[in-house]
Amino acid sequence: MPTSRYFNLKETKKKTIENAILKEMMTHSFEHINISNIVNDASISRGSFYQYFKNKHDFYFYMLSLIAQIKSSYIDFNYLENANISFINKIKHILDASIQFSKENAHIVEIGLRLYASTHNDIKQYFEASNKDMANLLIQWLQSDKTYQHIKEKESIVYYISNSLVYFTQYALKYHSIDQLESNFKWFIKILDGGLKHV
Repeated sequence: MPTSRYFNLKETKKKTIENAILKEMMTHSFEHINISNIVNDASISRGSFYQYFKNKHDFYFYMLSLIAQIKSSYIDFNYLENANISFINKIKHILDASIQFSKENAHIVEIGLRLYASTHNDIKQYFEASNKDMANLLIQWLQSDKTYQHIKEKESIVYYISNSLVYFTQYALKYHSIDQLESNFKWFIKILDGGLKHV
């Protein structure tokens, strides 16, 4: 997390620094982030930068948390918490929100491509934690949907869903095609809806 000195900066100054960091994140994976590029783009000294952030991990994961906040603003959490909404429709809502976010924040989507390309252990742990959180949420939704109470291997179903979504996302990012991602998601929902009824 940034230091208190950073949070005390004027909003315009913080935005300038954040934009410089985002620009670097869009073009380089975590391993190859260059702080010199950031301080030059933000027009601040390297010494000042380290008064705001202790290290690369601090500012990188802080920016990921800001991106997550932006992405979550596309999600209707009241809808997801409604017990009457089906498992399939909840997944569809998450995917629709992801597509809308991607269309309106193309520059941030580029960061996703760099994330998936990273082999750094911190990034791997970040994805593992994110995937675990999503899997737990999917299990919760699946268990609460009476339509699928007959399914015994719920963990296996969730594992398949999670990995399929990651694959589709990586594929679309690799070929810079949000339209392809949207098409894949729609196709996946149809197969998932039909398949679960016969599991």
